[in-house]
Amino acid sequence: MIKKLMSILNIDFIPTRNVSAITNFSKDVKKDSIFFALDGVNKHGTSYIDEAISKDPILIIHNNKDYVCGHSNVFFVEDLTERLLPFLCEYYQIDLDKFKFIGFTGTNGKTSAAYFCHQILISMDFSSSYIGTLGFLNNSMSNFAESRNTTPGIFEIFNFLSTLDQSMTNHICLEVSSHALDQNRLKGIQLDVSSIMNITRDHLDYHLTEESYINSKLKIIDLTKPGSIFVNNLIKKDIMSHTNHSLDSINFLANSDSNDECFLHIEECNMKQSKFSLRINSDIFNFSQKLFPEFNIQNFIYAFLSIYKLYQHKDLTKLSLDSIQLPKGRMQIIEDVKDNIIIDYAHNPDSFKNILKPISQQFKGIITLFGCGGDRDKEKRPLMLKTALKYSEAVIFTSDNNRSECFESIVDDAMDGNNSGSIKIIKDRKKAIIEGCKLLTKDKCLLILGKGHEEIQEENGESLHFSDEEVVSEIYN
Repeated sequence: MIKKLMSILNIDFIPTRNVSAITNFSKDVKKDSIFFALDGVNKHGTSYIDEAISKDPILIIHNNKDYVCGHSNVFFVEDLTERLLPFLCEYYQIDLDKFKFIGFTGTNGKTSAAYFCHQILISMDFSSSYIGTLGFLNNSMSNFAESRNTTPGIFEIFNFLSTLDQSMTNHICLEVSSHALDQNRLKGIQLDVSSIMNITRDHLDYHLTEESYINSKLKIIDLTKPGSIFVNNLIKKDIMSHTNHSLDSINFLANSDSNDECFLHIEECNMKQSKFSLRINSDIFNFSQKLFPEFNIQNFIYAFLSIYKLYQHKDLTKLSLDSIQLPKGRMQIIEDVKDNIIIDYAHNPDSFKNILKPISQQFKGIITLFGCGGDRDKEKRPLMLKTALKYSEAVIFTSDNNRSECFESIVDDAMDGNNSGSIKIIKDRKKAIIEGCKLLTKDKCLLILGKGHEEIQEENGESLHFSDEEVVSEIYN
């Protein structure tokens, strides 16, 4: 196999030792491994070659034409990114025909939609894996393995795929972030079906402009089999103005009756049970699910549409979906406590509105507790606070992941243009949650937003254990 691997890379080198591992992450380089030094967000991987060499790898391969190195086991391959997929397939002995990739992108809802899709596939007795914000998950609903990013790089994905049973078809439910699309992390993988669920503003600390952000999201169209992408009808104008793709090749989901191929009708939506229907051409599916608010129904529908595209020949009306549940930290109602407390991952203005508006209609008053991430998009901070103030009886502003920013600076940004009269500022997130619980009565609700499932808090280069759910449990037990 080693000769074939070197042939794929088109380099004249035959290692005399067995390859122990392959990686594109310098910290994972070890003795007898192969290190691929590729383009990074801030630096090219060649910046870490000296560090990698000290760990005694068999081989280092890079695509930086300006890098000069005298080591005999360091090679330049100009078209390296084009050769990676066949190399990885050969190294891990993976047949991509044994996999069906299902992608979900959007400013909000990727995790829930991919997790819903994973659950539906399991209910159909298919082999299914989830890859996303929560980590890696195979054929189960828990026991996540950690991943570095919402959408891991192709090396990390292939390492995971190599652990799966290839005697059957494996379905991969994949969150696809704007960062991953911009950085071409999935280059070479074709998605069998994908969805663009929504596009609002986010991650401008990275993309700099909304135009760049939108363009990144729409790259998923090029990764998807023709005719197999579902798009929210509300962003049809973005599709028309940012891509050259024919609208005839895109399936649009409408939320009001129209001539679009797919139409979602929500008959009833509340915290106890929601009723809704989906029309796909002449096929009609009726649902009664414990999903709330409406955006979670939409997330579910994109998951169902993906299944429909792959398996419309099956009778999907007989699916048993009563056990479908949201992932941890998404509209998570804390059980076994006397008060109404909800934890959610919402961390941008649009997701704030999606949850705050409907929740405010379910209770006599809501207390909203949140912070804003440090070293991230500063422009969204006052917009998040403005939305919180609009729908909340009281707002507690606290720490999220401050990272290298000081809390006071984050507060100043959030306060810009907002009336601070009804805002409590408590830096210590645990103390903030305690204070929020004190303000509750039986007809009010505390919303703890921003961190969701996360169990760490980043500040000044340290990652400390912190869980919103654990703090609430501690308060009430």
